[in-house]
Amino acid sequence: MDQHRPVSELIVWGGVVANCGEHTLSKIAFENAHILRSLVYCPDRTKGGALIRPGYFRGDRGFKMEFPKLTDMSIRLSPALLPEEYGWITPELRRLRLLCVIPALQRSRDDSGRGSPDFRLPGFKSVNKWLSVNTQNALSCALFTACPKLESITLVLCSTADSTCSQTDWIELLPPKPLPWNIQRLLLLPVLKPVEHIKDAGDARTCDRSPLSSLVPNITQMIFAFLGRPRWQYKDHAVPMSTMGELGLPDGFCRGINAKTIVDGTCREGEFFPDTFREGF
Repeated sequence: MDQHRPVSELIVWGGVVANCGEHTLSKIAFENAHILRSLVYCPDRTKGGALIRPGYFRGDRGFKMEFPKLTDMSIRLSPALLPEEYGWITPELRRLRLLCVIPALQRSRDDSGRGSPDFRLPGFKSVNKWLSVNTQNALSCALFTACPKLESITLVLCSTADSTCSQTDWIELLPPKPLPWNIQRLLLLPVLKPVEHIKDAGDARTCDRSPLSSLVPNITQMIFAFLGRPRWQYKDHAVPMSTMGELGLPDGFCRGINAKTIVDGTCREGEFFPDTFREGF
C-alpha cells in the first residue's frame, strides 16, 4: 500500500497484524484521519491490538484522535470494545458492524506451525454486552452517547476465509429516534386546543374543525411511536440456508438464537445451545 496516497477507505481482512503491521496501519490512519470515511478491521490474529491505535507508530498507545468524516466502521464482535477505547473519536459515525467471524484461516495454528482452518460461534458475553441496552454498562448506549448520529449497530456473520469479504446481517440494533418536537406540536395542537371556525351562509351556519381534533391523546402517542422510535429496537434478519451451509452453522442456530432469546435470558451461555456462544480472539 502506498502510504503517501490519500486513503478514504481502509480494509484489513484476515491475516496477521503484528507490531510492524500495526505500526504501518497506525500511520496510515493518523495521516488520513481528516478524510477517512470507512474502516473494516478484521484480522485473524493480532499482537493485542483489537483495533488500530492511531498513535501507535509514535509510541503512544493511549493517543486519541478525531476522525471527523468516518461514517462506517466494521470491527470484530469479540473482544467487545468501544472505538474510543483505542483512540477513535467518531462524532459522525452512522453505522457500526460487529463481525462474528465463524471460519478463519489463521486464527489458530496446528502442530506444524502452519495456519489451520478454525471454527467459532459468536461469543455470548460480547453479544450480550451490545444487545442488553437496559443494563448500566451497555456498550450500545455508550456508543450512542458518543456518536449521536448513529443509525444502526449490526451483528453480522462472516468468514475471513472468504476473500470477497462478504457479510450476512444477523441482528440489527436501532437506537432511539424521537419524533421532532415541531411535528409533535402540530399533531397535539388540534387535540389539546381544538378551534372551531363558524361560517355564515345566509340562514345556515356551518362549523369547520380539524379532523385531527377527534383524536384522543392515547392515539396520538401511538402515532408518535409509529413515526419515530421511542426506545432501542431489535431487528432479526433471516440467514439464508446457503449461507449457513457455507459457514458451517448448526441447523438450529437461527431458530433458537435471536435478539429476544438472548436479551430475555431464554438463551443462556452453555444451556440453550451447548457450545454455541464461545468467546475467542
